[in-house]
Amino acid sequence: MFNHYVTLSKGQRPSFKLFLRSGNEAITIDDKFLEDKLQRLRFYRIFYEAGDISTCKTIEEKFTDKEIILPGTLSPNNLEDLTTLLTCSSCRNWMVLDLDYCHIQDYGLQLLHRSLHHSNITIDHLWLRNNDLSSSSDSSLSDIIITCKVKWLDISYNKAVGETPHFFTNILTHPSCVIEVLYMYSNNYSTTRPVMELFSSLRENKTVKELWIIGNNISDDECGVICDVLHVNHTLRVLYMSDNPITGQASQLILDAIKNNNTLEQLCLPSYPEDIKKEITSLEQVVNEKRRRRGCDVKLEIGFW
Repeated sequence: MFNHYVTLSKGQRPSFKLFLRSGNEAITIDDKFLEDKLQRLRFYRIFYEAGDISTCKTIEEKFTDKEIILPGTLSPNNLEDLTTLLTCSSCRNWMVLDLDYCHIQDYGLQLLHRSLHHSNITIDHLWLRNNDLSSSSDSSLSDIIITCKVKWLDISYNKAVGETPHFFTNILTHPSCVIEVLYMYSNNYSTTRPVMELFSSLRENKTVKELWIIGNNISDDECGVICDVLHVNHTLRVLYMSDNPITGQASQLILDAIKNNNTLEQLCLPSYPEDIKKEITSLEQVVNEKRRRRGCDVKLEIGFW
């Protein structure tokens, strides 16, 4: 308790003393109190366990629009307090849980999973970019995604999260899957198998509208699977495949596969020399003309990045 006390400003300490002494005085919580939510998050646990529900309500209201944004480094203690906030709060439908750049390790995600597994909490956006998660987190993560009905998932820049066989198949073909947007930048996969499994799952998936697969070593060898999927998928609207070693010839094959696709609106490919860009852009016009003749008013736009 002393550790909590010394982190308070001098102006807050008298209120805290009253709270400890009587149990009836609620600390005045202003915007400054929650500006650094990461260091102060454990106060929610203190107040909740002390039965100070009015202060807990004040803390909940400070999370704007049901968004929890915690930039910085989260210790296991911080994560335990975060799970207390999620599971004990009156709010059951969180819009955003932003844990980017928090240096969460596999054990931390397992802590979060244990609290959320049997809850009825939904989390629309789950952001886990730039953490220290590996494939050891895959089981916990997949259960969180399905249980909490995650619609927007960012697992970029982690240590091969999603590399466990059938990870993407399990979440993208699950009857309860509601993922609409999936970001996956530069995960350290030892092979392209996870990415190909992801694309293969899109044959059955009917929810994913945006897929950002950037810097995951997709080469011409994998483009055959991508072409097959684009023939049959009628849900995907945005596909980013920048910063992958795909040749211009393979990109043209992908465009050829899109000729009978009526839904893809944006396709972003690696940056090529100008002559190759012109060839690919001419195929964009062919795709759009075929769509127009079929009575489809959705236009394809190609970018290079």
